Amino acid sequence: FSQESQSAAQQRADNTPKDAPRQLLMLLTLLRERVKAEAVFSNDEKGKNLRMLAYCLHASDDREREKIIVDSIGKSLDKLDSFSELLTSSIDYAESTSHQLQPSRSGPLNLSLLKSIKDIVEDIKDKRTWG
Repeated sequence: FSQESQSAAQQRADNTPKDAPRQLLMLLTLLRERVKAEAVFSNDEKGKNLRMLAYCLHASDDREREKIIVDSIGKSLDKLDSFSELLTSSIDYAESTSHQLQPSRSGPLNLSLLKSIKDIVEDIKDKRTWG
C-alpha cells in the first residue's frame, strides 16, 4: 500500500510545514498512524481486504479508490471477488443496522460510500472480464 500513502502524501504537500522540526513531527505522526493501521489487521486475505477497505473509505475520491484497489489486487479476479464479498457483507450489515443507535465514536457506516466502492469493484471486474 505504499503507493496509496505516496498519493496521500502528495495531496498533503500543500499542508506540509516548511521548517524542519515541524516536518519531522508530521512525518513521525504519519508513521505512527500507519503502524497502528497495519497492526490492526492480520496479514491473511481477510486482513488485507479489511485494510484495503479502510484505505478506500479514507480516500479522497473514486479515482484514488480505484487506484488503491487495482494496485492492491493486481490482476487476480479471485482477490477481486473476495473483496467484493466483503463489500456486500458490509453493505448488508450497514443496511440492517442503519435504524439502530450507534454507540461507537465513529458513527454509522457510510452506506452510499460502500455502494460506491462496490460499483468501482464491479467496473474493474467488467473491464478485466471483457477487456
